[in-house]
Amino acid sequence: TIDVVINAPPTGGTLAVSPATGEALTTAFTLSMSNWVDDDLPLQGYLFAYILGVDDAASDAQQSASASELSLVASAQASPSFVAGTLGAPPSGRPAATAVGYVLDRYAARTRATARFNITTPVFTAAELSSLSDSLVGDAIATGDAATACNAITAVATAVHTVPLLVAPVLPQQELDEVRHITVSVFNHELKQQVTEG
Repeated sequence: TIDVVINAPPTGGTLAVSPATGEALTTAFTLSMSNWVDDDLPLQGYLFAYILGVDDAASDAQQSASASELSLVASAQASPSFVAGTLGAPPSGRPAATAVGYVLDRYAARTRATARFNITTPVFTAAELSSLSDSLVGDAIATGDAATACNAITAVATAVHTVPLLVAPVLPQQELDEVRHITVSVFNHELKQQVTEG
């Protein structure tokens, strides 16, 4: 007989999110993976993502990513925790969101874990949203980390997409259009500057 050894992914751990409820664009959420065990140590690393809504993957046992996952890191990192400083606004004002974490063993076998949390939609004036968009995107691009920059741009883009929910309804349509225009201009300026400096 021939014995075939099959590598199994990490087991026994959990993913937690703190705080359980926070605001889009302004709350720093911490995603933490803990208590994972595996026969093949050391663990290779962790990946983190989030979903604006309820997880649409069949189950955590299905290790493939959900189609709606928004990645927070570009590659596996050694730390089991990640601070997401900028997360987007859920569609239609529904606060439900899902944190996603992957843990990989030394042979790249991975386990997917999820945790529910809430992202509420704050109310901004046009000036506040424009200023916040400028600051978030500019600071993220300045880090030189592609994943951080993409996450900030995605988060702000979801906020602008749901701007009727974010901006007080008494504002005229002209001012709402100005918010969208300013945000797009910020994206273009910062990205061109990064390319030039690179």
